[in-house]
Amino acid sequence: MTPRTALLLKWICYILLVAATTVHGLRSRPNRYGDGLEYALMMEGWLRHGSPHLEATDVPPYMALKDSSRMNYQAIGWPVGGYFPSNVEGRSICWHFGAYSLSAVPYRLLMPLIDRHPFQAFQLINCAWFMLGVGAVLFFWPGGNPIRWWAMLLGSLFNPCVWYLNFTGPEVMTWACLTCGLVAYRRQWFTAAVSFAVVASWQNSPAALVALAFLVLSWKRRSWGVALRTALAGVWVLLPSVYWYATTGVPNLIAAEGVQLQGLPGLGRTWGMLADANQGLLVYQPWLVLLFPIGVAIGLQSQFRESLALLLALAGMMLLAQKATNWNSACLGLMRYMLWMMPLVLWFTAIALARWPKLGRVLLVLLALSHATILFMAWPTIEDYTRPTPVAEWIWTNAPGLDNPDPQVFHSRVRRADALFDIRFTPIDYVPDAESGAVTKLLLHRDTLAKAAEQFTISPEYATLIEAEAAKHEGVFYMHPPPGAVVRKR
Repeated sequence: MTPRTALLLKWICYILLVAATTVHGLRSRPNRYGDGLEYALMMEGWLRHGSPHLEATDVPPYMALKDSSRMNYQAIGWPVGGYFPSNVEGRSICWHFGAYSLSAVPYRLLMPLIDRHPFQAFQLINCAWFMLGVGAVLFFWPGGNPIRWWAMLLGSLFNPCVWYLNFTGPEVMTWACLTCGLVAYRRQWFTAAVSFAVVASWQNSPAALVALAFLVLSWKRRSWGVALRTALAGVWVLLPSVYWYATTGVPNLIAAEGVQLQGLPGLGRTWGMLADANQGLLVYQPWLVLLFPIGVAIGLQSQFRESLALLLALAGMMLLAQKATNWNSACLGLMRYMLWMMPLVLWFTAIALARWPKLGRVLLVLLALSHATILFMAWPTIEDYTRPTPVAEWIWTNAPGLDNPDPQVFHSRVRRADALFDIRFTPIDYVPDAESGAVTKLLLHRDTLAKAAEQFTISPEYATLIEAEAAKHEGVFYMHPPPGAVVRKR
């Protein structure tokens, strides 16, 4: 096949993909997911007064749009939650940055012209960001081992980003920018690589670590020109902080409001990001998790500095993301924090597949088929983040000790509640068979053990085990009663 024919085929495939994603975006219901209210208000702010700030006069037009959408956008008053007083009287500033909402404005202007609801702009801009990431890999990935290119391409196509095309938040944008950044870095376009990572960090600040990694790796060129250009690109990572400080006197509204965990998170959340039975990467992209450590080992052996920098950036992103208080925040299948870390995981997975070409081809086919099957068989709904997945239900019923999720996840999924966890909610039990009432998994705290005796019939032997286990823990802990040892009272 000649290069011209190959390029023509790429363009045909890309145009078909753009058409398919656009149709998907147009057919999607413009529901609100996650922090969609804030992003919708910022989009309207950009449109009404060229700024993401909110004024009291913006509320009635929003309410009219909300009522006409017949979707799940909330009614609001003044002041609005998630917004904070500006140093200009009558204005409020959102604790999210407005770059994602600004990117949706062109589609917001287009929607009324094609008889679509204005809030559907988010679905369409997500499709555009997704195709930007896919297009970067398809057209700009440099030559070399074709297995690595195929791995990056198929991994970019068959991943939970497809689910997040409907999401009213910047997750797909962040994923696309980091994917483009990796492609640009691979081509040694260091300024572009840093710039893409910086844009990703405007909405999800841990991505700044990837920009830092690209900045450090660019120094291998030993060129003052490259160093100056990448440094100038990297400075823009401060834009959100400068904006918030200029408008409110605070460089980070989320941190200032104290809605992040204090101190360092434990290893449980790190493990949960990878293997949680409800929202971990292993459930939705198993081959990435299995091949990732192999790719890391190969990368550290062949390209030590590059692999170490990207690995440290990924580890830092995971740790910073774990500062979130609500660990079961609105998601579509895969937890949304893990979604925009996937390009780095895929980078190392591609290294592993490219190491052994013959085996890599076989594994690549298995990866594409299995991940595509998971995508279409496990398509999530807007309510699914408040109920356990079939995988979690099976484990909690048959081998409950294999999955001990973050208490927030267990509480939200079992109680069907989108609310922050508190020890007052314990004990929390999982009962697979309501008729028998037998408990297979139990989340307890020693300060609320008296409530367990009120809610359950507990065998004397197992009650002794619970008390002994409670003495070992200052916080919450899991117990996995054998059949009949703990039964929910009717």
